[in-house]
Amino acid sequence: MKRNLLLKGLIVAFIGFVLVYLHKDCLKEEGDSKNQKVYNEKLLMPTLFHQKAAEMSALTIQAYNSAANSLDELIRTAPENGKPLAIVTDVDETVLDNSPFEAKLIELNEEYTSELWDDWCLQGSAKAISGAVDFFNLAKEKGVKTFYITNRKSHLEDVTVQNLKKEGFPFANADHVFPREGVSNKESRRQEVAKDYNIIMYCGDVLPDFSDKFEGLKSEHRYNLVDSLKAEFGRSFIVLPNVMYGDWIKSLEGFVVGAAHEENKEAMLNNISSY
Repeated sequence: MKRNLLLKGLIVAFIGFVLVYLHKDCLKEEGDSKNQKVYNEKLLMPTLFHQKAAEMSALTIQAYNSAANSLDELIRTAPENGKPLAIVTDVDETVLDNSPFEAKLIELNEEYTSELWDDWCLQGSAKAISGAVDFFNLAKEKGVKTFYITNRKSHLEDVTVQNLKKEGFPFANADHVFPREGVSNKESRRQEVAKDYNIIMYCGDVLPDFSDKFEGLKSEHRYNLVDSLKAEFGRSFIVLPNVMYGDWIKSLEGFVVGAAHEENKEAMLNNISSY
């Protein structure tokens, strides 16, 4: 009788231990899920804006209309040194729309990885940003070449060329596409173009697309530099909207590049201004 009671007690204790263990495991999974949910929620609104807001299309068309309106003046006032004229542009979120990649990260509950990015780029299916194809073909008609300086790495050059060509962009060839081969800073590649061309316009979605003076600056200094260059924006500097990602967030005080979203959340909250 005592043996049976002892055995029953052991069985009850074991079941209790298993239930506690499973409960803790479930809580851990729930916690992980919540952390991942936070990451996906921060991407959801900006990705929806890129894909579904007609305002996004209006903004990019507005940017390229400004570029078109400035083009004749920039051609007329270009240096008379015998060099042909050129425009330097970024690729991602400036001429090609990669919002489906951000949507895939949401769908998979994943953060950015170079493997996932390569998988997207190798499909060669990014669509043109509204207004971009018309503008760059207009520039071609006026005798201005386009050079695409991108931080896509060199192993993605061929598929990027094909993607640009498929979307109807001019000068979509290896001579006019400059991928990243080392550092992300684009200044050396801009200077390579400037050796043989007068660059009359720059297009991009982040400030370092226009000048390496913006590299590594904190938010306040970025504002000050933008203010000092205000005559160029909408004229020779054409900025495209990108609310999904960008250098701006790295410039926030207290933000740590590479840290998890939850770790940077406090820094982000500390940078907002309320009343």
